Amino acid sequence: MIKELLPIGSIVKLKNDNRHILIINTGFDNENTYLGVDSEIGFNTDDTIIKFNENEIESVYFTGYLDKEINKSLFEKSMKNIKDE
Repeated sequence: MIKELLPIGSIVKLKNDNRHILIINTGFDNENTYLGVDSEIGFNTDDTIIKFNENEIESVYFTGYLDKEINKSLFEKSMKNIKDE
């Protein structure tokens, strides 16, 4: 089953975490699909970056901006992640 990545700017709630997390990077590496920050604080230092995967997302509050080019890029990253598994 192919799951497309959420775009940058999306806001999610993670399991066991009450914060609203703003996605700042997608398709990060083989261990962590997303990089995010607390949407109320933003990025201060590297310590404020949250690494997570799609299985850790409990709900999506907002989906970031998508157009044809961004959607194509996210699809390609999704396919690359599947091949790397």
